[in-house]
Amino acid sequence: QVVGNAIYGSPTEIAKQIKSKYHTEDRLMLWFDFNNHDNEDIKKSMRVFKERVVPFLLSKKCPL
Repeated sequence: QVVGNAIYGSPTEIAKQIKSKYHTEDRLMLWFDFNNHDNEDIKKSMRVFKERVVPFLLSKKCPL
């Protein structure tokens, strides 16, 4: 089930989903689908992931 693997929501929610589904030493290959074909919007969304989700994943403060 493809939709069952989807991770979505706010940066905090995305970090929670990743932390709950995967082991901390797992390596993930992520497929970004922003339902958008505007290149600038997609790049902005990927920057938001890097700047707001990744720090949660790397910190001990990530809520579960």
